[in-house]
Amino acid sequence: MPSFQGQDSIILQPTDRDRDFSFEFPMHSSEGANDGFLPFDLYIQSCVVTAWKEDGSQVNDLIDSYAMDSTSENTVMLVRLRYPNVSGEGRYSLRFALTLTNGAVVEADFARIRAHNLGYN
Repeated sequence: MPSFQGQDSIILQPTDRDRDFSFEFPMHSSEGANDGFLPFDLYIQSCVVTAWKEDGSQVNDLIDSYAMDSTSENTVMLVRLRYPNVSGEGRYSLRFALTLTNGAVVEADFARIRAHNLGYN
């Protein structure tokens, strides 16, 4: 099962930089419910976000910065992306390593990022 709902992709073009995206990790609505990503009554204590190219190599030029959204009760990560000038065109994914308030580490992946020049040459 994908970590994020929906089908929309993020498309980055060569002049893109400082583009902000929010990634939400909803909590289960109750103890017995299985309707969210985070277990009931657990929050994100910390998170490490890394970027990967579809060939499996980690890249360092896609993410400008990331931080937890302080207004979201620690369930939303804000990630600022840019066009990967060194890594170039291609498909990319983000890997979120979430440390929860109980010490558990949970991974989530967003694999719908494309770096592509859509302009006419």
